[in-house]
Amino acid sequence: MARGRKVKAGAAATETLPLGQPDIKAPEAVAVEPGREHHDLSPSAFPKWQACSHYEPSREPGEEAERGTRLHKAYAMAVARKGGAVDAGLDPEDRAAVEWAVAETLRLFGGAPESVERKLPYYDSEGLLYFGTADAVCGVGIADLKTGQVRDYAAQMAAYALALMDIKWAEPATTHLIFCDEREVVTREWTAEEAISVAMPIIAARKEALAGGGPGPRACEYCGWCGRRDACPPYASQLAPAAVAIASLEAFDFSAVLADPERLGQFLAACKLLRCDYEERAQARAREVIAAGGRVPGWTIQRRKGRESLAPGVLDDIIHRHGWRVLLECGTVSIPKLRKQPGISLEPGQVVEGEPTEALVEEKGGRP
Repeated sequence: MARGRKVKAGAAATETLPLGQPDIKAPEAVAVEPGREHHDLSPSAFPKWQACSHYEPSREPGEEAERGTRLHKAYAMAVARKGGAVDAGLDPEDRAAVEWAVAETLRLFGGAPESVERKLPYYDSEGLLYFGTADAVCGVGIADLKTGQVRDYAAQMAAYALALMDIKWAEPATTHLIFCDEREVVTREWTAEEAISVAMPIIAARKEALAGGGPGPRACEYCGWCGRRDACPPYASQLAPAAVAIASLEAFDFSAVLADPERLGQFLAACKLLRCDYEERAQARAREVIAAGGRVPGWTIQRRKGRESLAPGVLDDIIHRHGWRVLLECGTVSIPKLRKQPGISLEPGQVVEGEPTEALVEEKGGRP
């Protein structure tokens, strides 16, 4: 990569400007305001802005986000130690996921990374354009831990790769997305031109949206994570097929919905939206009102007995006295979880596969 190769967001990828920076080894090399760990143009939001430039992160992190933070912290600490014990505070399944991710990182890099939780800034002719934080960096390689299902994070990796190539004055860069829950690694090599062609249009569209221009918001797979969804017309419009049933049951012709595959798909999407987003948040608010002494007509809080679990050492004692058979008669073993356990390798014929099942799921790529 030629020294000083810079482009403005929206500028042609071939435009060069006389700017450059020395290699930055420490995360502290980028000044960050107290309490501001993310830049306004944070690459972690690039996949969302690629789908909708009006996306705003929710200020209320969900359970998945909080779990992701815990696993990232454990991963960073373990990678920095070149492997070894992972945070014992994690539950066994999460600990196994992090251990796998750490082992994969060390394998991909051929050893320990040169830096962990590394700030990667990128400058244009007007100064700092954005910065992101990569989980681990080694040479012109990046490893980034991801929890949950496999998603497309190419836009985020393009921004990281572009910044790292600029810092190192070298190309290509290689990014490794490490999906610890799925035990999958997605690797991609980037040239500067490729990274620019992905990252810069996203930045330009986001800036245009912030200035009140460009296309309006649109429904996408990230709507449920957006902090503006309650005031977003495209998001609310997805409820229209089910809203008529709520507003006026007399005007609702369900037989017509069942007879029209197009309307049926829209109705199912609306029901899912009501159930998975609006209902969950409405229930949370109802609990707050009732807990504070208020009343939500038709609803109350029912107290249920807590889930039972065995105290430490009891399971070992049961196995010692009665063997494994008594446990197997009380439940089943999760084969996917068993396969993820260190040292476990199931040979062909050791797993008996049952009859396949079917499930109705949304097609990848959004709602109709």
